[in-house]
Amino acid sequence: REKMPIDLSQFGSDEYVEATLGSFRAGSINGILHRFASVAIKEMKKNLVDSNAVASKKLLQSIGFDIKLLGQSVRLQLTMEDYYLAVNDGLKPGKSRPIKPLINYIFNKPSLKSKVGATRKGLKGIKMRTLGDITVPSNVMSAAFGIWKNIKKHGTKGNHFYDEVINPQSLNVLKIALSKAMKRDVEVSISSLA
Repeated sequence: REKMPIDLSQFGSDEYVEATLGSFRAGSINGILHRFASVAIKEMKKNLVDSNAVASKKLLQSIGFDIKLLGQSVRLQLTMEDYYLAVNDGLKPGKSRPIKPLINYIFNKPSLKSKVGATRKGLKGIKMRTLGDITVPSNVMSAAFGIWKNIKKHGTKGNHFYDEVINPQSLNVLKIALSKAMKRDVEVSISSLA
């Protein structure tokens, strides 16, 4: 799956950096980082929506960034829910997710919601079941446990919403833009969010 959120045909050229990260006056490091993070977040959110990976919207809404100036170094930190790797990379068989997000998934997925008759209050004649601090109709709980068992048995396919955006090519674009703004070579590295 070779999907790039940015056109690499002019990779490395002034026009490409300007078109990708916008035009910034020299020394506008903060502006370049803000633009890069904004574009990256927009693309990651689009990838989540396009791959139909939005359940509770918790991951989608959690994607953000923080910029810190630390003397001679600058740090751009992307932030998101800690389970982003399970969505990005998928889960191998034998692994599973907590059950509560799957319950929310059922309530937020119209096709599943109608299939199991999911309502937050339940229906007349359907028992309510409690799991920790959440009470839901038994048909919703049963559907959530069925999905949970299926994930544990078969795993899930990753959608690569993160690494299609944050990759060597996009980091090189950032490096070129920062080098031009700072009028010197810079090093761009990535460390795990988890």
